[in-house]
Amino acid sequence: MSPPAPESLGRRRRLVDTADAGQSVLARPLPREPFKGQKRPPCTRYAEVELVGACWLPHELKAPCPDVLYEHQGKCYSPAFSAKQPPSSLGQ
Repeated sequence: MSPPAPESLGRRRRLVDTADAGQSVLARPLPREPFKGQKRPPCTRYAEVELVGACWLPHELKAPCPDVLYEHQGKCYSPAFSAKQPPSSLGQ
């Protein structure tokens, strides 16, 4: 089976090796830009951190992170999303 074409790799999850030489650890790096609907700065003080132009929730877990989290500089994060806006009118 031949490897996928480069253009098809954009939609796949990317896993990269972030371990020191001699260890093999796969991690899911932060995306290059915020997710759609992800909270933008200002981030909630003491609860969120700003990374790649968006707010992220840090976890006590250290890399290697579970698949539901993202790794950045040996720490695990999950994206913070803004709450949906309440409706501006009630069906008028």
